[in-house]
Order: sequence, then C-alpha cells, then structure tokens
Amino acid sequence: MRKLIRISGHAPPSVLGRYPVAIITHVDVAEKNHVENLKTVLQVSGVSDIFEVANLTAEKIALEEPYQHSLLSLLERCMTDGDETLIFKHYQRKEQQRKKAIERRREEKRRNQEEERIAEERRQMADREFIERENQMRREFEEQRRASEREREWAEKQERERQERERDRRYEESIKKVEAEKQVEIRRIMEANKKNEGGCKIM
Repeated sequence: MRKLIRISGHAPPSVLGRYPVAIITHVDVAEKNHVENLKTVLQVSGVSDIFEVANLTAEKIALEEPYQHSLLSLLERCMTDGDETLIFKHYQRKEQQRKKAIERRREEKRRNQEEERIAEERRQMADREFIERENQMRREFEEQRRASEREREWAEKQERERQERERDRRYEESIKKVEAEKQVEIRRIMEANKKNEGGCKIM
C-alpha cells in the first residue's frame, strides 16, 4: 500500500495567504482509517483543502464517479487558484509600480530639493561675493578719497608756505627799498647841509 501527498506549487502561501491544497493519492487501495488519519494530520497542520484521488493503472483504466468528481473539483480549484494568483500578481505588479512611482517622485523631490539647496547656497555665495566686492570697492574709493584729501591738504600747505615766503620776500624788499630811499634822502640832506655850511659867513 502506498500513500502519497503532493502539495500543488502554483499557489504558495506567500501569494494567497493560506496553505496550498493537499492531494491524497491511491485512496482506492489504501485503508480507510489510514486516509482519515492522514486527513486529520493535514487539517491539524492547517491544510483545509484536501482532495482524494485514485490512480489509473493498466488494469484500471477508468475512475469511479466519486473520484472523477474529486479530480474535477481539484482541477476547478487549481484553475480558481490560478486565476486568483494571476489577479493577485496583476495587482501586485500595480502596487509595485505605484510604490516605484512614489519612490521616483520622492527621489525626484529629494533631487529637486538638493538642487534648490545647492542653487540657494550658490546664490548666497554670489551675494556674499558681490557684497564683499562692493565693500572692497568702497574701501578702495575711501582710501583714494583720503589720499586725494591728503594730497590736496599737502598742496594747500605748500601754497600757503609759498605765499608766506612771497610775502616775506616782498616785505624784505619793501624794507630794503625804504632803507635805500632813506639812505638816499639822508645823503641828499647831508650834501645839502654841506653846501649850506660852505656858503655861511662869520659875523
């Protein structure tokens, strides 16, 4: 006597969320209590869909009607599970595509935010450089203004000193001229006095 159990592989628990179907073969040659014990073990293990199938042999080329019904039920169940699996896979792919689309949008958002952050940092850096250049230009302009002011003050000082020297020179020349004129006048007076003294008589 042989007892075989085959678990169909087209609908794993991870897909449909339940145990796959169980098929007990050779039930036509197995003892009844063995089949029942096996069904109990399967049910305790969590398998709820159990199909009893007889085997065809050279001597037995046709199945009894109960086993035909059981085989048809098994085929129907397999087709139903296949349809459910196909539908599940379809929605699973849809869900994966949706998640990928969400992830792409998130990644695109992160990339845009990163690009915006970099652009903002570059803009702030450009603003700082512009302000620094403007301040540098102001400092240079102020330095040039101060230098021009110093040059102007130095030129004004030189001009004042020149004017003072020129006044002193003219003053000295005026004094010398006056002194010279006085000397000339004194000599003229002295000469005139000498002439008058020469012409006087003693009485």
